[in-house]
Amino acid sequence: VALLFTWFHIWLAIQMMFLPVEFFGLWQYQSSGMGIGWQGLVPRKCEKMARMSYKCARPFLEGPGDWLSRVDPKRLVSEVRSELRVVIETAMAHV
Repeated sequence: VALLFTWFHIWLAIQMMFLPVEFFGLWQYQSSGMGIGWQGLVPRKCEKMARMSYKCARPFLEGPGDWLSRVDPKRLVSEVRSELRVVIETAMAHV
């Protein structure tokens, strides 16, 4: 009996964390997800969690400046010169 109760209790807790996505109930206080009813905790707090995730991850995200700082321009030109010449000649022929 204790095993079934524990299994059901954990299953219900997981369901209540994620479902329902939209508020379900009789009354809601100013789109807060709180009131007489229920909205899953994760959907209700999604904006706050997204902001916190971005704030924590932003220092580790790279941008174009970081990528270009690792490229050797002379080596890049030497490796793509022949293909680039074909593309430019083809484009000029169509113009």
